[in-house]
Amino acid sequence: MNKLNLLFLSCLLSFCSFSQVLKQDPNEQCGTPVPPQQWDEWFNKEVVKYKEGLKANAAKGKMTTYTIPIIVHIIHAGEAVGTYPNISQAQVNSQLTELNADFAGTANQYGNTTPAAFLPLIANTGIQFCLATTNPTGGILAQPGIDRINYTVVPTATNPATTNAINTITNNFNNIIKPATIWDPTKYFNVWISAKSADSGLLGYATFPGGTGLTGIINTFTGSATTDGCWVYAKCFGTTGTLYTPDYDKGRTLAHEAGHWLGLRHMWGDGNCLTDYCNDTPWAKNPNNACPSQPANVNLCGVGMSPNGEMTMDFMDYVYQSCMYMFTPDQAIRMQTAMSQGTYRNLLGTHGLCSIGPPPAPGPAVADFTLLSQPCVNGVFTPSNTSSGGPAPTFTWTSAPSASFNPSPFVASPAITFTAPGTYTLILTASNTVATSSATQIVINVSTCPKPPVCLDTLSQIKVSMADTLAAYISPTSSITSGCQSGWTGFLVGTNCYKDKEVAQFYPSGSYSDTPLPQVNSVRVLFDSIGTKYVGAGSTQIICKLYGGTPGAGPGSMIGQYSVPISSICATTHTNRVYNCGDTGYVFPIKRIIPFVFNFAAPVIIPTSGFFASVQEPYFAPSDSIRIFSDTKTNLHNDSSAWMLVQANNWRTYKYQRNAKIQLAIIPQITCRPVVGIQEISGFKANIEIMPNPSSGIFNLICTFPDQQKINVKLHNYIGQQISSTDFGNVQNNAFEIDLSSKADGVYFITISNGIEKVTKKLIISH
Repeated sequence: MNKLNLLFLSCLLSFCSFSQVLKQDPNEQCGTPVPPQQWDEWFNKEVVKYKEGLKANAAKGKMTTYTIPIIVHIIHAGEAVGTYPNISQAQVNSQLTELNADFAGTANQYGNTTPAAFLPLIANTGIQFCLATTNPTGGILAQPGIDRINYTVVPTATNPATTNAINTITNNFNNIIKPATIWDPTKYFNVWISAKSADSGLLGYATFPGGTGLTGIINTFTGSATTDGCWVYAKCFGTTGTLYTPDYDKGRTLAHEAGHWLGLRHMWGDGNCLTDYCNDTPWAKNPNNACPSQPANVNLCGVGMSPNGEMTMDFMDYVYQSCMYMFTPDQAIRMQTAMSQGTYRNLLGTHGLCSIGPPPAPGPAVADFTLLSQPCVNGVFTPSNTSSGGPAPTFTWTSAPSASFNPSPFVASPAITFTAPGTYTLILTASNTVATSSATQIVINVSTCPKPPVCLDTLSQIKVSMADTLAAYISPTSSITSGCQSGWTGFLVGTNCYKDKEVAQFYPSGSYSDTPLPQVNSVRVLFDSIGTKYVGAGSTQIICKLYGGTPGAGPGSMIGQYSVPISSICATTHTNRVYNCGDTGYVFPIKRIIPFVFNFAAPVIIPTSGFFASVQEPYFAPSDSIRIFSDTKTNLHNDSSAWMLVQANNWRTYKYQRNAKIQLAIIPQITCRPVVGIQEISGFKANIEIMPNPSSGIFNLICTFPDQQKINVKLHNYIGQQISSTDFGNVQNNAFEIDLSSKADGVYFITISNGIEKVTKKLIISH
């Protein structure tokens, strides 16, 4: 089942605060914060690029093998070495052994029998770990992988053994201990361990990988030069020494947190039946604990969603550590993506900071590398270096024309940047005492990086205050304003006593001027459920329109429109967080935001000089009302970008007509490349799944679109005769049952179209 593009659903349904900790068993908690939508969007795009690179290099067909140096910062209070929490070298070594087995797919299953459906999915991630042998100044460590620190030498630090509240623990480390003790995270995997108060329940937490293509994400999530890494409760570290209860003494807390550190989400998607973005993990409803009998929780998220039960034995669940023992291939791909693209990941293991196992067998250096994606101008990429030889080779990268290599051209996998368009010859030279060899790839047609999708921000002045919503803009009855005495009381942005007919927001050409063929596929409008309502059948049509025009003269000629009944808007799932614009930390106490999407039947080509997106109000239906969010009534932009069509049929600005300098939450979604007949819109085909298939005639069509879509579903038999044709509106995260049980065994075809793209899939009936 395809989970990779459930970005919008995850954003809507898992509104966890930045410090949220998911709980189930009081003895087992992971404090890793739930990453925001921007991180999911960035990282999932990188995963897609990585997969495409693997396909393009199928002939070589192997993931890179990484060996990551670990430094364990043991935070103690003066206890003797080997005395908890100042644990022994043997306990650290036992953790390394367990961690490598976990990531190699050879973990001890402690007598558990893997369900047959999951047995082929136990993956070797291609990632191993070793204890650092040198410190940041090049000195040899007396104890490999260990940095012992008495907390008293860190100014203002609190003794971790006395901390109990989860936020107290994380604040003590994130703000005080980590910055004072971290080693260069581009060279070391930093792991901190310490004591804690027994009643806190926190066992570990991690930072997610960040990258050069990720902007605006606070370091709480992705880590920084002062915070990147994991913290683990010392009694859950390793498999020998002073350990926690038998349920958590197998050293797998670090496997779980290192999974987060390498980009993995919890199995349940940090919500109720949400996505972990891995196609080979079954849907999970909630965290599991103890040791569930198998199969566990069959189809709790819906028919066919987890027919073999939930994958409770995965390291990213919460079960007892004796019952968790696997990662999957898709999880391995996410980790490999993190290692190739993460700012504090892609150079790990290239500095010769540790060794593990016997040296490579004697043999000539053989240079070999692959590119995981097509580079573009000023876009950073990292080749996959698959060279071999013994002794281990040294490397030199060169490029003609010249390129930028970071940190240098003499590391195994540098971050490379081509600075101008053209065709490049990229050469890797590998050398050891036996031989020297070179591998060459010609990279043709390096061009300007495509512009990422535009989020046209209209709510930049949202503040975390209920007073900053439209509640302040209600128009009361008025004895001096014509029409405001009764029946039409309403809102500044929406139906109101002035009987304005339409509201519009201008978007300047600079928002999309470098888009090859600017066109709008849909418009997202943030309606306020307090004030968006209807009486009766709810058939009043709310129309979204696109106009040409200028910010000085207002909307011009209409270039496209799409209408929906007001009942469809009101029926859309409500949320409590503003997203895609403004302050993403702005959260309401209740779920009152309606993020409705108007999907046009076909892309509307917009003028290169700027355009307006508008919403028509139900001015002709006094009992129906819409209310659209805006920023503050007196925002700092002092602009005239928000307009209204007044009762007299003239366009006027809010700035001058209502003394309200606002921007409206009417957000067009611009396609950043030609679409029709040229290239698919990302996310349509990938977000459609048919299951089970084959079946006895009952199929489930599962749609998980990032935005609402209107789709048509056609069924044909194998000779092309149409069986049925059905239209569905406002489809986003829906499952439809297709009953072909009365049909004969054989092959049938289902075609799903949204008016822009079309996907045809084969159905096989076998009674």
